[in-house]
Amino acid sequence: MKVDTTEEISRWLEQGGGLAESLMRELRLDKFGYSVHIAFSVIVDAAGRVLETPLELALDLDGVQQLTLRSGLTPRMLEHPDEIGWGLSEVALVRVASSDVGVRFEALWEGERRIEVECRRATLEVVQTPPKVSAEPG
Repeated sequence: MKVDTTEEISRWLEQGGGLAESLMRELRLDKFGYSVHIAFSVIVDAAGRVLETPLELALDLDGVQQLTLRSGLTPRMLEHPDEIGWGLSEVALVRVASSDVGVRFEALWEGERRIEVECRRATLEVVQTPPKVSAEPG
């Protein structure tokens, strides 16, 4: 499934709980820096139930005008990077909205960590069919 208007992407994200507790697996520049590709694994549904199989999706942001990453790393993380686990990639909220440039993407974590992208257009693609729900989180 592909969604390519800002309004449809925003609606899809809102219905999915803003990708809360999803894992950002990848953030990369594409097309020599013209685009940013961001991939997520959705591990719980909007009701907070654990998914049997993660839902894999990606956002492609084209015509990037600005990319901001605020790491929010603590002094302990900086001193002991080998102790950092997958939890650092767990987002609290993902939003897409219209902006003066075209599209504003935001990935927010608890605390100061955040990624913001201003770009011309965005496409969201679900690269795997919706998974089955296994159980309530424990």
